Amino acid sequence: NVTQDNITENSQIAADHEVDWQFFVLDDGYQRSLGDWLMVNEKFSDGLKPIADHVKNLHMQPGIWTAPFVTMKDSRLAQDHPEWLLKQPFNDKPVVCGYNPNWGKGFAFYALDVTHPGMQAYIKEVYTTLVHTFGFEFLKLDFVYAASLPGRPYDASISGAERLNLGYKLIREAAGRDTFILGCGSPLSPAIGLVDAMRI
Repeated sequence: NVTQDNITENSQIAADHEVDWQFFVLDDGYQRSLGDWLMVNEKFSDGLKPIADHVKNLHMQPGIWTAPFVTMKDSRLAQDHPEWLLKQPFNDKPVVCGYNPNWGKGFAFYALDVTHPGMQAYIKEVYTTLVHTFGFEFLKLDFVYAASLPGRPYDASISGAERLNLGYKLIREAAGRDTFILGCGSPLSPAIGLVDAMRI
């Protein structure tokens, strides 16, 4: 139920109380659908850049939540690029990687295939835009285990752990070394050297 006004008001209250916070992070609730990270819903009609600018003006670093390796069937990503979803080992059905009733539409969400060239280009576009165009300086990456799940990827020559490591590398390359990256829901070893902190 979060809205753009909530974020603006709460960050302003924090600044007015002179809290000693380094980051102010926009979490889940702004996106059109899971996977459509550059498409906001009607509650964020002004877009994402004004939020980052507002937080910077309050002398905090703006952060944003994404779940880079998952999507839902109603997303523009899944509708336009079904080939980017990780397929089950013995059929063409997508790999279900979890359920969240807060996201609706049947609750299920699906793993993405980070070995697909189109998906790799999309990952680079999303994080280049979030960091270098919109100005976010903190990335909270959630549900990242999805990249490592068993399935039938575009490139079957690399393991699940290597797929997740590749996903992290793509994001780090796009975001740059100065961006603080927090991993969440992640196997640990594929993230070593690529994140600044890990929620465990």
